[in-house]
Amino acid sequence: MVPALLLIVVGVLVATLRSDSDDPAARELRLSKRIACPVCDGETVAESNAVPAREIRADIARRIGNGESDAAIMDYYRSTRERYILVPGDSGIGLVAWGLPVIGLFGAGAALMFAIHRWRSDPRLQANDDDAAVVASARKA
Repeated sequence: MVPALLLIVVGVLVATLRSDSDDPAARELRLSKRIACPVCDGETVAESNAVPAREIRADIARRIGNGESDAAIMDYYRSTRERYILVPGDSGIGLVAWGLPVIGLFGAGAALMFAIHRWRSDPRLQANDDDAAVVASARKA
C-alpha cells in the first residue's frame, strides 16, 4: 500500500518538475496549444488553420524570435485575449483550478486506504445469546 502511494507521489513530482524543451518550435507549439482559436469552435490556435490562428502563431514565433519569455507572451495574450486563454495561470485562481482536483484525488485515495485498512483490522462482530434471542422472538412474531 505504501509503495503504491510512494510511486504515485514520485510520478506526480516527475511530471510536474520535468523541464519542457526550450527549442523555439516546441515553445511555439506549447504556447499555441494554450490559446483557443478566436473564430473556431473547440480548436486551439495550434490546431486551427483559420487566418486569425495563423496570425497568432506567427506573432508567437516572432515574439519568441525577439527573445520574449513564455510568461511574457502569455501575459500579452491574457491582456488582449483573456477569454481565449485555455490553461489557467499558475497563481491565484489558476493555482486553485489546478491544485484542488489533485488535492481531492489524494484525499480520496488516503480515505480509501484508511477505510480498507480499518475493514481488514477490525474484527467482525459475533452474535451472542441475547442477539439470538432477539432474532428468535422476531421470527415468531
